[in-house]
Amino acid sequence: MSNNARVHGPVSSFFLAWSRWFERVPRWLRLTMYTPLVALMAFSLGSRRGWTIGMAAGLFYGILFVGYAISPQHIQEWSKNHAYLDAMLFIPFLFFAMLLLLPQAPIWILALVAVGIGGATVPLMVRRRRQFWAREAAEIKRQP
Repeated sequence: MSNNARVHGPVSSFFLAWSRWFERVPRWLRLTMYTPLVALMAFSLGSRRGWTIGMAAGLFYGILFVGYAISPQHIQEWSKNHAYLDAMLFIPFLFFAMLLLLPQAPIWILALVAVGIGGATVPLMVRRRRQFWAREAAEIKRQP
């Protein structure tokens, strides 16, 4: 078992390897991968729920995905340094997913459900992330 697999676990090792590969991909290629994806998500939500929701989804996903495409290392550092804010991104992801998957449900109910589920899961995500970083720091200290 490799050292990364021991420290990060199998799933985290996959994302770590993917992240290292993604940083080597040229910026123009990363932008051409994410920009159509953002436009497709915004158009899909906009066609089902109206242009306001589509624009909000496009803005949210655009900032997140295009920012990651331009500078993945800065987004990863921000994510590491802001555990609560990073975990709270789960709430709009869940809200937009429910808007897309439940087209007949009222928007305000989906917003309440997303905030409720997010309120229950964000502290768990933050605690798990802090435990992960503590284990990783302890592992780094143990290595000669």
